[in-house]
Amino acid sequence: MTSLSHELRTTLAAAGAICLCVLTTFSSVLSGASDTMPTHKTISLGTRTVKLTLARATAAATAPPYLVVFASGDGGLRGVSKDLLVHLAGQNYWVVGFSSPEAFKGIADDSKGQPNYAGARNRLATIVGQAKQAMGLPDQTPIVITGMSRGANVVVAAAGDAELGPGIIGAVAIALTREFDDLTVPDTVMGRPGVQADDQGRLQTYPSLQRLGSMRLAIIQSTNDSYVRSSESRRLLGPDTPTRRLYEIASKNHSFGGGKAPLMRALDDAMAWVGHSGGTAGSH
Repeated sequence: MTSLSHELRTTLAAAGAICLCVLTTFSSVLSGASDTMPTHKTISLGTRTVKLTLARATAAATAPPYLVVFASGDGGLRGVSKDLLVHLAGQNYWVVGFSSPEAFKGIADDSKGQPNYAGARNRLATIVGQAKQAMGLPDQTPIVITGMSRGANVVVAAAGDAELGPGIIGAVAIALTREFDDLTVPDTVMGRPGVQADDQGRLQTYPSLQRLGSMRLAIIQSTNDSYVRSSESRRLLGPDTPTRRLYEIASKNHSFGGGKAPLMRALDDAMAWVGHSGGTAGSH
């Protein structure tokens, strides 16, 4: 009896181990865990470096034919910015994420008192180009640009740029602030359509939206954002149109406290909407 009991226990343990192995493998296949692990690439931006977080599509054959670019808020890829990037990476997109302060730090110093807009644009172009190269995507692959807070400013600036905009098919700005952070342009362009400053000389984000032309832009804003509440965003944006859409998220603050689940649902809906053009770059 003792021998039989030992053999039975051994058999059951082996069977359990096999079942656990099968279940673990099956779970890994379902989740695409082997394909979704992000990689990192450190690139040079002038005299500085920035770390890119790269996530490959879990099923390349069925992935949307564009690269999703995500720019973080002031805290870098932490907190809600990290949550947003992780969520995007799990949705079968090609994704590159980066820290906005890391990417654009020192840009005012580098410009030596001159307008820094061109320098900021060149840094973003380098990030996009290096990400495509690292993931084996063709140079002509269009992008959907997304970002949070300071990163939302990057979204608006890039989508309205004459050089970058033609390669962008859609934009999602999350927690958009009223003014661009530290971005300066030549005096000769001030007053042109979409280029307005407040009484402190800060370039304004909402007036610049007209520079996006027919590109689709979604703004996702908290009802209690300490910078721009969603009700104010609605006033500045106006009613939804075929190319503009506002998502108002009931939440506590700029970081969408207490509203993470509806934030992610809004992001999914916004991404599906702005990417609806199917990979054709927007017109300006």
